[in-house]
Amino acid sequence: MGLHISLHEQVSTDRPVGIRELYQQLLQKYGNHHDCEHAMIDCLAEMLWQSQRDSQPPSEPEYLRALQRLLDKP
Repeated sequence: MGLHISLHEQVSTDRPVGIRELYQQLLQKYGNHHDCEHAMIDCLAEMLWQSQRDSQPPSEPEYLRALQRLLDKP
């Protein structure tokens, strides 16, 4: 549930910059909020896991690239 809240907050504040536009594009691709958000949450969870594993702050550019790759998948 926490990742859903985090994603909604990111989209509403457009932080990282560009996530709101990616969300709209992914929503068009997936056709519904549920599938769209779960695909995005998978990217968010992976980014957070990598950040913890590497003892580094989360990389906003890498997160946005991961979301962009969702658009490129068939």
